[in-house]
Amino acid sequence: MASQRDIAFHLGNAWRFNVNCKDAAGQPVLDIQQAEWRVADATGLKLRVSLVDNISIPTPGTVQIQIPTSKQSALNIQPNTKYTHELWIMDGDGDDSIQVTGNLTLLASLKSLYP
Repeated sequence: MASQRDIAFHLGNAWRFNVNCKDAAGQPVLDIQQAEWRVADATGLKLRVSLVDNISIPTPGTVQIQIPTSKQSALNIQPNTKYTHELWIMDGDGDDSIQVTGNLTLLASLKSLYP
């Protein structure tokens, strides 16, 4: 069962967060084979990253998502806007699950607004 997790990041800063992945019984998923994180708004998909790019497994059962500033510029995303996000994984047995979902708010930096 997916957990609800609302997150916020500043545009122009690298985004990074970890998710502890669990199976239906609440046990850690130690053999993550695939992972995908998606961000969307009402107009459609804005971002999709996977283990090939921008997702790593720093420790068994933990997925780390890292979005550098260079990847943000092509997304056509707007500050102070809410988006939805979702992390999906697949384990070594082929079982897939949504691990976390929620709102993603992208904030404008006060430093960039008022230099």
